[in-house]
Amino acid sequence: PLPVTIMKFAVAIIAALVAIAAAQAPKPCQAPRQFEARVEVFDTLRQRFYEEAVLTYDETNQRKRYVFRSFYSGTMHTGEVIELWSTKMRYEYDYSNRTCTKTPITRPFIPHSVVANATFRGDFIIGSGEQGAGVEIETWTHQFDDIEWEG
Repeated sequence: PLPVTIMKFAVAIIAALVAIAAAQAPKPCQAPRQFEARVEVFDTLRQRFYEEAVLTYDETNQRKRYVFRSFYSGTMHTGEVIELWSTKMRYEYDYSNRTCTKTPITRPFIPHSVVANATFRGDFIIGSGEQGAGVEIETWTHQFDDIEWEG
């Protein structure tokens, strides 16, 4: 039999290893409740679509504003989208045609953060796998009403 001192030491080491392993488990994070961001979307394969925009996001009041300029097959389109979940309405203003379209919002408001009960799916690298050449991201999923969100 091992002396009691060695057994206590072994138990302490095992407890420390368990604590270290538990501390490394991914935990959901909370993004800022209000922010403004620049957005770029482009089709790298066919190079027929490009869009640049400014997104204004307000989780507290559940509203989003998206001002954009897009290019599709040589044609430029500019506009603005405002989504207000308090009234469940979406407004899209087309700067080129000077028209405004009002439509109801039927989907739930999904926050731009990882919610507390989301499921961790894994780590991925966007870009090259070479040292310092890519960006490592975490992927999480969550069910919002009838929509499965992944991000």
